[in-house]
Amino acid sequence: MSTWREHPLCASPTPWPARFWGPERLDPTAWRELAGRLIIDDEIARLCAVLAGADRVIDVGGGTGLLTQALAAQVAPVTIVEPSAEQRAHLPPGLTAIAGRAEAVPLPDASADAAIATWVLQYCDDPAQAVRELARLARRRVAIVQAAPDNHLVDIYNAEAAIAGLPPAHHGWLLALAAETLGAAGFAIELTRVRAPVRAR
Repeated sequence: MSTWREHPLCASPTPWPARFWGPERLDPTAWRELAGRLIIDDEIARLCAVLAGADRVIDVGGGTGLLTQALAAQVAPVTIVEPSAEQRAHLPPGLTAIAGRAEAVPLPDASADAAIATWVLQYCDDPAQAVRELARLARRRVAIVQAAPDNHLVDIYNAEAAIAGLPPAHHGWLLALAAETLGAAGFAIELTRVRAPVRAR
């Protein structure tokens, strides 16, 4: 990770952790409320460009299907792998979803042209294993979305973590871990900033 930790999208004013601080806990109801406030046009456009030409996509931790629905309409059939039955119950109609965790996806090797995980690694028990699973599933491409150093939602999380006596999140650490793991698996790595504003003060 030392070769990636100085990258502008990995560096952070938060001290570099010696180990993973999570897994963080996800409240599905709160996430659905937040998801409705996110403006994800740039994220969708970038993912569509990265996934262009894919014959099938696996969305690991697809949650409410907010991104998945757009990708399925514009790129290729998408299979969601989601551990939360509550999240799967709120998926839009027409999307295929199976139960499974990012660290142990119940699909065979090279199941699809591409695998994606958007805002997922912080909720995993073992983020490195989750990235290895993405590499195992994808024949050609892996796309991961995490926070950049100046992400306001992570700032809010870290303010609350400090009050609760919990260690701070460092998504740059997750990005560096993912870049190193995917590079070792033979993938070429590109880190790109995308905007995802929130409709809120």
